[in-house]
Amino acid sequence: MFTVNPIDVEKYLRILLLHVKGPQSFDDLRTVNGILCNSFQQAVEKLHSLINDNECLQESAKYKMPMQLRWLFAIICIFCSPANIPELWTAFQDELSEDFQRHHTLPEAYNLTLQELENLF
Repeated sequence: MFTVNPIDVEKYLRILLLHVKGPQSFDDLRTVNGILCNSFQQAVEKLHSLINDNECLQESAKYKMPMQLRWLFAIICIFCSPANIPELWTAFQDELSEDFQRHHTLPEAYNLTLQELENLF
């Protein structure tokens, strides 16, 4: 299954498809503990199974280029209200700055990455 943009409402349907076993209809996907929810988002919230930002970046880091990861990082920071942005940066600073590391020292690569993120924000 392909990843979707974190601000895309389709993410809720995809999360349910990954977590609900054996659904036969869309109503089955929206049913949590025998209660039919009004939306996929409400069902996900009831299930408490929203993928956290760390897992989203971790999955994307497997096959995305550093520039794409920086865009995703910016989208997560702006639209998804992550709990701890500095911790998220620390966890993924190597992946986010991988292209800069080829021609710069590690501290320079991190600074260039932060400058680019600032431009994206």
